Amino acid sequence: MFNLSIKTVAAVDVDIPKIGEKYLPRDLTTLLDNITLSAQRLAIPVAVALYLWAAFLYLTSAGEAEKIKRANQAVLYTTVGLIVVLIAHGLASVVKNIFAPDLPV
Repeated sequence: MFNLSIKTVAAVDVDIPKIGEKYLPRDLTTLLDNITLSAQRLAIPVAVALYLWAAFLYLTSAGEAEKIKRANQAVLYTTVGLIVVLIAHGLASVVKNIFAPDLPV
């Protein structure tokens, strides 16, 4: 009654990359660079959101010492975390230059 034949309209050649060719790093230093750069890209928007949260805590504290203390801690912890993430890539480059100076930076 019904004809359910499938016809090929166009053949598409799909090139699937092999392991380590396009998406995966070839060595440990490249992997470390990718991780630290991704952490930096993620940390900046998170830090902005946390600074906004701390500002909200300040605004809604109404002079209460405990809420002001929480806001101060939020600013401090956000700043320390952001500094650590931003220094991580530079520190990874220094370690790479010490232990493997022949690899490209």
